[in-house]
Amino acid sequence: MGRADDRTRSTAYAAHRAALGPPWRRRKVRHPHPGRGGGRRQVTTLSMIAAAFDHWDIRAIDPNVYKHAVVADKVQGPDGIWRSVDRKTVHAATIIVSELCDSVLADEVARRLPVRCSHRDRGPRRNPVFEIDDIDDAVLAHFSVCSEQIRCAEQDWAAKFVADHGREPTRVETTKARQYLARTIRPPKTVRPLAELLTEWANHARALTGAARTSRPGPTRAVRARAALHDIGPDVRAMMKDQLLAEVSAKRSVWTTWNPATEALRASKPLRMA
Repeated sequence: MGRADDRTRSTAYAAHRAALGPPWRRRKVRHPHPGRGGGRRQVTTLSMIAAAFDHWDIRAIDPNVYKHAVVADKVQGPDGIWRSVDRKTVHAATIIVSELCDSVLADEVARRLPVRCSHRDRGPRRNPVFEIDDIDDAVLAHFSVCSEQIRCAEQDWAAKFVADHGREPTRVETTKARQYLARTIRPPKTVRPLAELLTEWANHARALTGAARTSRPGPTRAVRARAALHDIGPDVRAMMKDQLLAEVSAKRSVWTTWNPATEALRASKPLRMA
């Protein structure tokens, strides 16, 4: 969005807002049960309160449209009483919410703009990232200063880990280290006018590609949910199932509801839904 013309930017922003719409209305929470021993149970909420804030860049002044949501700790149960949210459940669901949001965003962008998205490899012990095809790696790298800094710090950490422990770090250890490094090396916040940033990003893009807009038409036919069994052949469905089971089995010895659901979203992400 930071490199696009005004019309394309507005269209992409509309897709961003649509992707964060109705799917997040229902939640399950856990609250004290008024029975013997203070038992606990989960109930469906009637409502919850959150304030959402749009951001257009990250601390490294790279273009990155995202939304921060501050969620209230209290939620309303079916009896109308407000109780503490089950934060453990909310935390466990963050990854699947993120994956679902990415998939819906890709659907919304594909409906509005002639682009295609696909996975790009990010190296060992990291999940592939889903990007627009026609934005090449050089452009992404130029506008991903923070990610490159974290990657370099992660490589240094991994080399020291091998020297200290005599083995490669696990995926979990790498993830925790990356989260720590992201917090420790991030620069302080700076505030600059959005118009100034858009001009700067467009100039950088022109220097890299010769144009501020790099995407080319690449539409793909969207799948309708009711017709999915006919539109998606048995071989593709079997492949997606095998991928789901392989990923969950490789990453975890114990599964929760969220884990296979998350991998199902990842396996089906290349499909655009109407």
